[in-house]
Amino acid sequence: MGVLFGLVNQAVLALIAAGLVTLIGWGYVMAWRRLRTVNGQRFPTVTEPWLMLPLTAKISVLFVVIALGVALPVLGVSLAVFIVIDALRWFSLADT
Repeated sequence: MGVLFGLVNQAVLALIAAGLVTLIGWGYVMAWRRLRTVNGQRFPTVTEPWLMLPLTAKISVLFVVIALGVALPVLGVSLAVFIVIDALRWFSLADT
């Protein structure tokens, strides 16, 4: 990390990484605050809007997801885990 330009480059990269982590955490906090303020509603699963997409859009999205999964295997595995967890959440909410 930042060997070419020395300590200054490492400090800049560390600040960028810290800012990114802060923004991600802040996003989760805002989402949870919104969840608490909305009375009786829940966040929709990803599966619900997926079911409303037209067939051509579903095929396009699947093509892009498969291409990304092949090109970036770590992203593909984490995306597959996310999809499985979301589908399980959707099935559990559909049963109730």
